Amino acid sequence: MTEKRSDYRKSQRHKKIFKLWQSKKTLPDNKIDSYDEVDVNPEFKRNKEDPDSSIEPSSEEKVSKLKQKLNWAIFIVIILIIGVLFALFKL
Repeated sequence: MTEKRSDYRKSQRHKKIFKLWQSKKTLPDNKIDSYDEVDVNPEFKRNKEDPDSSIEPSSEEKVSKLKQKLNWAIFIVIILIIGVLFALFKL
């Protein structure tokens, strides 16, 4: 008689868990939770005391960039509309 799907899935799950458990046992203890200390250049470290060195731009800068992008998008759309109208009526 053939094996039911639920029995097959159960056996596959058991095999998977067993493989994970065996692989976890074979890892050396010093490689499981050890992290190497990285030597970082002090210029690249964030200074928490200096609020001016924030990476994110201020809201005014974001607004001005969005305004500039919107102006360019409007300009491009107007040029495309003029091009379509020119193509429709002159050709």
